[in-house]
Amino acid sequence: MAPIARSGAVACIVDDQPEALGALLRLDAHHAERFTEPGGLWGRWVRALVRLRDHPSYTPDEQRRWTDLKCDFANGWARPRPPDCGYVKSAYAMYLPQARHLKR
Repeated sequence: MAPIARSGAVACIVDDQPEALGALLRLDAHHAERFTEPGGLWGRWVRALVRLRDHPSYTPDEQRRWTDLKCDFANGWARPRPPDCGYVKSAYAMYLPQARHLKR
C-alpha cells in the first residue's frame, strides 16, 4: 500500500497499522489469520515500506505482545468507580483511596 498523497491523514493511516493489528490479534486472533498468513495483507504492507522490511518489531507476534503489555499496564492502573459516588467524588476516591472516609 503506497500513499497517494503526502498528507497528515495518509501518514496517520500508515502509522496506525501496527496498533490496529495488535488490537485485532488481542480481540480475535482467529479473524486476524487472514491478514497475518504468509503473503497476507500484513506481510505485503511491511514489505512495501522500506523502513519496516526485516525489522523484528513488525512481526504479528511482536505487535500482539506490545498490545498485551499496553492493555495489562492500563488494566493495572484502572479502578472501577464506586456506584454511590458522583464524578468529582469518584475522582478523589480513585486517586486518593485514603480520602474515602472524608466523604460525609
